[in-house]
Amino acid sequence: MNDIVGTYTGLPEDAWYPDKINVTMGNPEIDGRYKKIDAGGGGVIFLNEETDTILKVKFFSWEDDEEVIYQKKAGEIAPEILYDRLREVGSDIVDRKAFNGDKVQVIIMEYLNPDEWVPLRSVRQLSDPYVQSQLLEIIDKFIFEMNLKNVADFVGNTGPHLFLNEISNQIKVVDYGLFKVSTNPNHDFLMMVKEVQDVLVRWPDPGVMECYRKIMDLDEEVTDEECKGLFLYQGRLFLESKQRTTQKREPEEYPEEGSPMKLRKRGGKSKSKRRKKKTKKSKSKRRSKRKNNIRSKRKKNKMNQ
Repeated sequence: MNDIVGTYTGLPEDAWYPDKINVTMGNPEIDGRYKKIDAGGGGVIFLNEETDTILKVKFFSWEDDEEVIYQKKAGEIAPEILYDRLREVGSDIVDRKAFNGDKVQVIIMEYLNPDEWVPLRSVRQLSDPYVQSQLLEIIDKFIFEMNLKNVADFVGNTGPHLFLNEISNQIKVVDYGLFKVSTNPNHDFLMMVKEVQDVLVRWPDPGVMECYRKIMDLDEEVTDEECKGLFLYQGRLFLESKQRTTQKREPEEYPEEGSPMKLRKRGGKSKSKRRKKKTKKSKSKRRSKRKNNIRSKRKKNKMNQ
């Protein structure tokens, strides 16, 4: 418990959570002092600027937290999780533990530094052809490779969930609390695309609503030019194109949720193995890059002292 310790000195006696947390695990990727940057009803977030990592404390959690599991499953699409555990947190005050001694979920992960990562929330940003093409690929991976969906808050209503790296042009997705298992892939894919469409057209008129109905019905032909100009229609074309180029397999059995459409499985064992190898290589590259960034930051700090 002494490897993660909250700082209460100078805070009111009834303070439930600290304003700083010290991590000393012997891991240069995550060790150091974290300062509180945000707090809400469900938890607190602390930032370590030296290592570009954040420490997230979730008050209400349990072993095998689905949010953590889904974020890890997302791989390169999500900020990398470097540590997670349901545990008690120490305190700098004698005979006292942080968070009143309650067990909390502690997650330390990659920080999407705003100097490089910009949130994608505006109509202008989400109308960009490159961004739209990347989002379709990401949604496709969530649904058809990871079997995950977020049809409730993919873009982010209260805070941004999509971020673009201005250097690498990579897009990452944060906050996996509302992700669920996909049970109706075709429908779930279009519903996630519609999450983006709903930002592009905030208050659709009856004509646009009729377009949505036609596009979502894969058995109905779409001929209206107004409908064809919508991002949701681009999503349908993407879905149909992907399905035409995949290998033919038997339809998968899905749990009951509405009326699942027929879908051919994609890929094979060889692709899965190659993907695992690529993931391992990319993870090691990201970690070595992070270590180099941490070393350079520490050298700069020493020179400035």
